[in-house]
Amino acid sequence: MDAEEKYHQIFSEFARALKILAKDADPQCESAGNFNVAQELQYEVLCGRYVIGKGKLNETEETAIAALASAVAAVPESALAFAEGHAANVRNMMHPSWTPIRAQAVSLLVLLDSRIEQNKAYFENH
Repeated sequence: MDAEEKYHQIFSEFARALKILAKDADPQCESAGNFNVAQELQYEVLCGRYVIGKGKLNETEETAIAALASAVAAVPESALAFAEGHAANVRNMMHPSWTPIRAQAVSLLVLLDSRIEQNKAYFENH
């Protein structure tokens, strides 16, 4: 996998995580398969930091991604407990620390809309 493909693969996973993160707790957990949702989303959003500094995003986009990654990194352990099944995952995702993060994810999806479309086009052409 070359650097370009790696960038697009990571961006694609990050965008998928953003779309899930922007939902309310119930649909978040359903979309993420009701298995360890909080930890998986945290990991996938933190991996999004890889796209920063690659010359593909503007400063505003990179700053917003970094801010979301920082917010997700600060989620307390109590909201990241291992969870299997819908109820346990919803309980984690209902933790108050996720509320502002959801709002950040919604805003970031709007900001990155054209980049997400470019990413989709990349995979359609490769």
